[in-house]
Amino acid sequence: MWVRARTIAQIVFLVIVVAWISAGQFYYKQTPYYTKYEPKTEAKNVFESEKADERIARYNFWLTVFTGLLFAVASIQIYFLTRADITARKAANTAEKALTQLERPYIFIWQMLGAEPTITFSGSDNPQKTIQGARLHAIFYYKVSNRGKLAAVIENVSIACGYENQPRHRYPPLTIIGDHYFMQSPLLSAEADSPNLNHAVLWSYLDRTSQTFKDGLIFRVVVSYRGLFTKGHETSQCWRYQQSVHGFAEVDDPSVTYAR
Repeated sequence: MWVRARTIAQIVFLVIVVAWISAGQFYYKQTPYYTKYEPKTEAKNVFESEKADERIARYNFWLTVFTGLLFAVASIQIYFLTRADITARKAANTAEKALTQLERPYIFIWQMLGAEPTITFSGSDNPQKTIQGARLHAIFYYKVSNRGKLAAVIENVSIACGYENQPRHRYPPLTIIGDHYFMQSPLLSAEADSPNLNHAVLWSYLDRTSQTFKDGLIFRVVVSYRGLFTKGHETSQCWRYQQSVHGFAEVDDPSVTYAR
């Protein structure tokens, strides 16, 4: 389209130039030629003066028309150049965004398990006899993996654990874990998995009435990280305990389960 518009503009410019030159030659041929020996009367001088004024007026008229057409052609060229620049910028931004989406790390948090504080022991002399004990903490296990094409640099890890008991604040608040494994080894290579990670929570903080998990127990992990050329990435994974499945299930809520 740009090539066609430029060709049309060039043709219009050429036609204008030819018409202008032809008009000038026509008026030049129509102008009487006087030799220096021809007698010049006062009437002739007046007539020649009028003819000269008329030629100047016509010349100015065509010059104005020509200038206006040049302005119109330049405006058309500027319009198409502006459109081409906008299109090129959009294409470049789209390509840059696609490259950023591909050439970056992607953190996933998975394989979460929760261990209640109650422990069952079997006696060595009588395996049928069991003894129950209790720990002071509940322990939650999980893994972190990088499935992107580039290494990830972990900036911080936050964890929340507690029951849903506040209408206005449905999920428990996050706490930054300062002594987390990733604070000591923040680099996670592409296609790499972290070792088994765990987080202990004081049981008295969760429940003082029993030694087992109840419906509505929330465990959430948030990992903030950056890539080699990108930054501001974050993955959040949230689970809720369900007694019907005797385990934790992922919370389908984009405010607490997301990757960006």
